[in-house]
Amino acid sequence: MISCIFEGQTNIVHLRHVVVDALVVKDGQILLVKRGPGSYLEIGKWAMPGGYLEMDETAEQAIVREVK
Repeated sequence: MISCIFEGQTNIVHLRHVVVDALVVKDGQILLVKRGPGSYLEIGKWAMPGGYLEMDETAEQAIVREVK
């Protein structure tokens, strides 16, 4: 697990600062996702699949969740 120095602080609202991205290559092709209208930033742009870690989640678990 990744420890967070901000964990338990009440003056920080909705702070998510650890993200993961996956480079998925199969048969010489790279998997990309197009950011939808609900995306926080970069709407309509292409990116590698990824996202924020949830509490008590490892980086490996987050990658599996995001690539599904």
